Amino acid sequence: MTPPVFDILIVGAGPAGTTCALALHRAGLRVALLEKAVFPRDKICGDAIPGPAFKVMDAIHPDWGHQMRQFSKGQVVRTSKIFAPNGKSFALHWVTHAYNARRLDFDQWLVHLLKENTSTEIFEGVKVNSIIQKENAWIVTAKTHSGAVRTFRAKIIVGADGANGVCARRLAGFEMDKNHHCAAVRTYVTGIADLAPTVNEFYLVSQYSPGYFWIFPLGNGAANVGFGMLSAEISRRRLHLKSVLTDLLTRFPPLQKRFGNARITADIKGFGLPLGSRIAPLSGDGFLLAGDAGSLIDPLQGHGIDKAMASGKMAAEQALRCLENHRTDAAFMKQYDDEIYRKWGAEFRRNERMLRWCARYPTLLNGVANLAQFEPVRRFFQKFA
Repeated sequence: MTPPVFDILIVGAGPAGTTCALALHRAGLRVALLEKAVFPRDKICGDAIPGPAFKVMDAIHPDWGHQMRQFSKGQVVRTSKIFAPNGKSFALHWVTHAYNARRLDFDQWLVHLLKENTSTEIFEGVKVNSIIQKENAWIVTAKTHSGAVRTFRAKIIVGADGANGVCARRLAGFEMDKNHHCAAVRTYVTGIADLAPTVNEFYLVSQYSPGYFWIFPLGNGAANVGFGMLSAEISRRRLHLKSVLTDLLTRFPPLQKRFGNARITADIKGFGLPLGSRIAPLSGDGFLLAGDAGSLIDPLQGHGIDKAMASGKMAAEQALRCLENHRTDAAFMKQYDDEIYRKWGAEFRRNERMLRWCARYPTLLNGVANLAQFEPVRRFFQKFA
C-alpha cells in the first residue's frame, strides 16, 4: 500500500519541531511529526528557557504564550550572577520573563499543547533509518520500538532532531567540528546551601577555561548543575567532563561548603552543543534544518531553546512559502538560511570572538569582573541580558 503524502514532515519533537508544527496550525496542510522517543521523555540540557522563547510563542498565538508563562513547573529566574576566577561577581537582571524547567516536563507540555490545538499527526517511538528523495518527494523509513517498519512520504522535510540526529548528517552532510562545538555534563542536585531560587549562577574557573560551571534552580530546593567546555579544548587537554564536574563540586573552594550536604539525585550525563559560530547550510532541495540540527546554539552562553523555537517558526514560514509558490528547490529554500544569519549572524560572530578572547586571555575575566563592580559598567553589560 502506498503511504500517504504529507505536505510537511517534521523529524524531532523537541522545542524546534513542536514549535514548527504549532506555527502551521492554521495552514490547512497535512503535517506529520516523528519522534524516536515516547513522551514523557528526558532530554539532557541545562533546562534554561530564555526570554526570547516566550516571544516566539506569543507571535504564534498569544493565548499559548500566556499559557507558556503560566507553566506550573517553571521556576522563574530574574538574575544571572557571574563569578570570575578571582572570586569577584556581578549580577545581570533579566528584562524579559524567563524560567528554568526540566525538559522532561517542558517538552511534554509542548507536545500536549500541539495535540490539543492542531491536527498534526504525531508518531512517537519511531526512529528514522533512511531518507531518500525520489520524484520531488521524500521517502522516509522508520522503525518502531516493536521493530515494525513504517514508511512516510512528504513534499518537505524539516529536520529538528537535534545535534546527533539523522537529518543534519544525511541531508546536509554535517560533521562535528570540535572548534565549533561544546560538550557538557549535567546532573540534578538538592540541598545546595544558599541557593537563591530566582538566580542562575555561572562560575568561570581559570583551571577549566574556556568553559563554565552552572547552578540553575528548579524550585523546591532542586537545581540543574553542570559544566560545559569547548570540545577542541577538551580533546587537547584530554579532560573527562564527569571527573571535572566531580572535582569542582568537591575541591573548588567556592563550591565545597555549598555542596557539602547536598545530594546528587540523578546520574551525571553528557550532551553536545553544536555552536552557531560557523556558517553551515540550513537548507537544500526540499529540506530545512531547525534548532540544534542546524547548529544554532549561542557560542558564548550555550543556550539554544530560544533559537530552536524561533528557527522552528521560521522553518514553518519558509515551508509555507515554498508550497504556495510550488518551489522546493535549494535556491528558493535558501531564503531561510539568509533570514537566520541576517537575524543572528552578527550575534554569533560577536559571541564567538568573546569565547576566543576568554580562552586566550583568561585573566581578562577578572578585569571584567573588577570593572563590573562599578554601576556604569554594569549598566553596559545589562544590555546583553
